[in-house]
Amino acid sequence: MINNHKMINLIQIFDKTQIKNKIFKKNIKRALIFFHKEKYEETLKVLKEVLSEKKNSLNKEKTIYKKILFFRGLCNYFLLNFDTAILDFKSVFFKFDTNFLSEESLFYLGMCYYFKSNDFNFDQKNTYKVIDFFLNFKILYPNSRRIKEVDSHLYKAVFKIKQKNLTIAYYYFNKKNYKSSLIRFKYLIKYFISMPDSQIFFIYMIISQYKIEENNKNYSFQETIKLYYIYISFFKRNDNNFKIEKKLKISNKILFLFKKIESYLIIVDIYSKLYLKK
Repeated sequence: MINNHKMINLIQIFDKTQIKNKIFKKNIKRALIFFHKEKYEETLKVLKEVLSEKKNSLNKEKTIYKKILFFRGLCNYFLLNFDTAILDFKSVFFKFDTNFLSEESLFYLGMCYYFKSNDFNFDQKNTYKVIDFFLNFKILYPNSRRIKEVDSHLYKAVFKIKQKNLTIAYYYFNKKNYKSSLIRFKYLIKYFISMPDSQIFFIYMIISQYKIEENNKNYSFQETIKLYYIYISFFKRNDNNFKIEKKLKISNKILFLFKKIESYLIIVDIYSKLYLKK
């Protein structure tokens, strides 16, 4: 849910201001009452009045202006107006001195892009932005109270990228477009080798490479053999990290094909070595 973040105390933030104008204080108080009643559209109307009335003086009072922009950004965030909220959070984070509101703005920037990214949308730009903003957050604010939340959403974003690429890889493989599937599985191994199912990526990559060489009548299968021995060295060298293929979450059809290819590659490799020695 979008509302389950630990909210900062906006009342406390505005109580610290040095503005003496009674009308300004009254309007801010009115906006805060609307906000805490979750009447975000009414809050935005009041903030619009505040920004209009205090336009000239707020240009000089950057601290107050920053707080109002952040306040407005939160309202749009909870109204799911993420593109509008992003503009305010970016203004607070990039255009002003670093302080607590900059930290909060960076967090909500990541959250805006997190909700903008769609699980079934193969355009991954928003998901990459989530990763970018949250990695920056961890660097800039390692002791933040938001760290656990950031880590959780960062993992979900990385997992989402993996799942999207895996879906595409399987699509190409099932369509027998082995060149494209090979590229995707290599990408997955390069960036997600630490994931529990990376052994499966390797198996599909080896099969894809084998099919490419078979279709090209390259029966030495040199590239496939190279990949196979990388697989052996990476997964079978340390028995603690290796899962027997039949225990993997992989179809019997793929498993049978892989074992068949594995047996053939071993024979081809032995034959090649014996032949070369002669």
